[in-house]
Amino acid sequence: MNDGIRIRRYRPEDLEETVAVWRASRDSDPYVASLHHHYTLPEETAFFRDKVAAQHNIWLAETDGRIVGLLAIKDDYVDRFYVAADLQRQGIGAALLEKARELSPSGLRLHTHVKNTSARAFYEKHGFKAVRFGVSPPPESEPDVEYRWLQEGVMTAPQYPAGPYEPEEDYGRERRDELIAEIEHAPAALRQAVTELSEAQLDTRYRNWTIRQIVHHVSDSHVHSYIRFKWTLTEDRPTIKAYDEGRWAALDDARTGDVRSPLVLLDGLHACWVDLLRRMSDEQYARAFVHPETGQTVTLSAALPHYAWHGRHHTGQITWLRTQNGW
Repeated sequence: MNDGIRIRRYRPEDLEETVAVWRASRDSDPYVASLHHHYTLPEETAFFRDKVAAQHNIWLAETDGRIVGLLAIKDDYVDRFYVAADLQRQGIGAALLEKARELSPSGLRLHTHVKNTSARAFYEKHGFKAVRFGVSPPPESEPDVEYRWLQEGVMTAPQYPAGPYEPEEDYGRERRDELIAEIEHAPAALRQAVTELSEAQLDTRYRNWTIRQIVHHVSDSHVHSYIRFKWTLTEDRPTIKAYDEGRWAALDDARTGDVRSPLVLLDGLHACWVDLLRRMSDEQYARAFVHPETGQTVTLSAALPHYAWHGRHHTGQITWLRTQNGW
C-alpha cells in the first residue's frame, strides 16, 4: 500500500475528518481511550483547531482521497502521530515518520504512554530510543516515556558542556569577587559565542533549544534573577515568582526573533546587577528567598554561584555546537 500513500499539508477544511482519524486511532487502544473518554467531539474539535493546528506543522497521509494518518510536529518535537485504526501496519506510519525526519533531519523527540506497548514497539522498530521515564502532565498524570531518534553520525550533545553545577555557599570574599567578575563578563562571552553566526546557524538545535532560544533564555533567566535579588534585599524571606522557562522559550520572539535585542538587554542588566552585587554587605548576602516549586530556602550567597555557572553553561552549549560544526 505504501506506493499509494500521499503525504500533504493539512488545510483548515480537513478539520473534521482529521479529528475523526485522531480520535478513532487513539481510542482503538482501550487504555488510551480510558484517559480521554470524558472529552466530547466539539471540545476536541475546538482543541485541535485552536491548539494543535494553530501551534504545529501538520501533515496528513492520504490514500484514495481519504485521510488515513496525521503528524503534528513543532521543530524536532512530534506532538501527535496517528494512523487510521483500520489501516495500521501498512506503511502509513513509516511514510509519516519519513516526512518527520525530512522536517527535522538531525533528530526527533516524542512522548508516549508507558503502557502503550504497540506505539512503543513501532517507535523502537524505527530507531527511536527511550531516554527518560516520567509522568504525563495533568489531567492525565500517567506514566510516560520520552523517545528520541538521532540521525546516524550525529553526536549527542552533552547535558553539561561546561560541567555540572556544583553548589557553593560557604566561601570567602575573594571567591565572591571572582563570581561577580564572571557575571560581569557573561554578556560579552555570550555575544562572542554567537558572533558571525548566520540565521540558519542560529536556528541550529542544542538538545531541546536552538542557539537563538538559548540567547533569549539567558536574558529571561537573568532578568528574573536580578529581580529576585532586589525582592530579597527589600522583603523578609519573600516567596519568589517562578516561571515556565520552556514556554517562554517557545514564544515567537525566542523562536524567531533577533538575538541582538536580548544581548543588549543583558549588557544593561548585568551592569546594574554587578553594581548591586559589589555594594552588598555580608549580611545582605545572608538574606534568603523561598522557591515556590521546591520549597527550598535559598540565600543570595548560594544564588550567586548558580547564576555565574548558568551563563557559562549556556555559552558552553553554543561554543560546543560551533566546535562540532567547524563554525
